[in-house]
Amino acid sequence: MAESKALAIVLVLLAVVILAVFLMFSLIWVFSSPENAEQKQDSSESTIANFVFQSLKIQDLDNDGFADSEDNCPEHYNPEQSDWDDDRIGDICDIKNDRRSSGDSDDDEDDDGDEIVCSVNADCGTDGFIGQPLCDGLEVTQIFKSFVCENPGTEQSSCSSTEENQTIETCPNNCIDGVCVDVACSTNSDCGEDGFIGQPFCSLNDLLDFLETFICINPGLPEAFCDSSLIEELFEQCDFACAEGTCITCDEDSDCDDSNPLSEDVCMFAGTTMSQCENTFPCQDQCTEGERKCYAGADYEGYHICYDFNGDGCAEWSSVTSCSFFETCVDGLCV
Repeated sequence: MAESKALAIVLVLLAVVILAVFLMFSLIWVFSSPENAEQKQDSSESTIANFVFQSLKIQDLDNDGFADSEDNCPEHYNPEQSDWDDDRIGDICDIKNDRRSSGDSDDDEDDDGDEIVCSVNADCGTDGFIGQPLCDGLEVTQIFKSFVCENPGTEQSSCSSTEENQTIETCPNNCIDGVCVDVACSTNSDCGEDGFIGQPFCSLNDLLDFLETFICINPGLPEAFCDSSLIEELFEQCDFACAEGTCITCDEDSDCDDSNPLSEDVCMFAGTTMSQCENTFPCQDQCTEGERKCYAGADYEGYHICYDFNGDGCAEWSSVTSCSFFETCVDGLCV
């Protein structure tokens, strides 16, 4: 580069000297013929300009309008002086810039000026998301742009691109302005499960308890919150009575009615958790008290006596009383 600049300086100085000589002779010639001074002056100026142009033209070997000392690629016609990587070597002859050796400014090897637009997809652009994320229901979506090189590596190559809306994330609760937003609740069930709390208690013959119910206020919104309430509800309807927070068997004899007119219905430990019903049948006389009857067995004879032996108010027969070996039973007596 330094040698080129030195040569340029020498050529410029030489041109200046030659120009000075021509100017001197031109002035002499002009002033020596006054009648033709104006015409000769114009001719001289034209001759001088042409000489200067021809002198300077020697410095532009590729005729692209840039002196070789200033031309970033002096051996190739490149009036645009394109230098993509700013290394002061024109793209048309810059091997490191991946340019071919053709005389034009495109990327192929011929001089027809037809450019190879792309060889791989990456020459057309970098795939990626564009724009801002948006909400589609609970889905966060964004446009994804893809680049494709058609007919890669040829003069017919061209770039194209496609845009597709893709799902980036599915929000568990809510999506606002392309961002998943956590909310306290979207439904009542998010706040808790309705149910009885505490210990049941008696109200007359019913068993009650406190029922807690949950509700979501402003469901699905950022300002959503949970609330709950307590109300008395029937926990169990007792068949007969209630005591100490539980249903009991009975608190009066009528609770023990078994619908049998012959039975005696009694509530034992009435009104307590130990209450229970007893349904008994009253006794009947098996005989008339004082009555006697004989028993004739295979081996011996004897008799029964009728009396209330167990004290239940009813007369029943006694066990057999045996007669002696030589006796027999007559009318309930051994004779």
